[in-house]
Amino acid sequence: MSTPEETYTWRAAALGALLFIVYGVGMVLLALPFQQAAPSPGGRALFWLLVVCGFLVPYAGLALGWIRGFPRWSFPYLGLALFLSSYLQNVSSQGITLGVRVLMRPGAWGWRAWVPLALAALIALGVTRFSATPLRRLVRGAWDDWTRLSYAMFGCLPVLILFFFIEVSLVYQLIFLSLLAIIQIATAMLYLHSEPRRQRALTLLIGTALILTVLTIIPALVLGAEGGVDFWGMALAILVVLLLFFSPALIEVFKFIRARLARLWKA
Repeated sequence: MSTPEETYTWRAAALGALLFIVYGVGMVLLALPFQQAAPSPGGRALFWLLVVCGFLVPYAGLALGWIRGFPRWSFPYLGLALFLSSYLQNVSSQGITLGVRVLMRPGAWGWRAWVPLALAALIALGVTRFSATPLRRLVRGAWDDWTRLSYAMFGCLPVLILFFFIEVSLVYQLIFLSLLAIIQIATAMLYLHSEPRRQRALTLLIGTALILTVLTIIPALVLGAEGGVDFWGMALAILVVLLLFFSPALIEVFKFIRARLARLWKA
């Protein structure tokens, strides 16, 4: 069985890049100086609009991708949805109230963090009439093209970038977040529009390396001048994260070993 939607138009690539466009625009807006006026009603409304969009888009994209049979563009949505749920599971909440009714008491989100993922899965299963075909295509697609798994991990970068730049002053936030948003969107669209697997892998490698460079080395130089940043430690982090992101390439090593063993067995 071949993997679905192997030929991409720029329109399909734009659909796949929507996740990075939403987070990229959100990152830039949150870094703009007018956010200093966030205590105002307009500032608070914009902030929560960005938060809600950033939270819902991964799960909505996952549901749509599931319905479509998990094409390449859906993998970042899958990766980020899994990451958000697993991360929020251990995040403490101040509680949620609706009027005088307490919907959630203060404490860790726990199992509630997985509710959006479960709802996305139920919607997709309902639309596909509980067909197992999309899940088979998910596994088959990852087996035939390991770069899909790397692309799924690439989808987690927008949130990791936001976490990282909490420690960077406002002026550097705007410069670096704007640059990172452009790199993420360009990498996603080029990856999806590239047909040869080697070209897709190279696109991901260059894009991820550029993002990690901006994310670690350049801010390390800036903050290092103020003291307190381990430059070599952050440079080493680039290598570690790259190895993690491209660890799915071991699938090809496994295929090679299996093929060699099969030949030896037949001989």
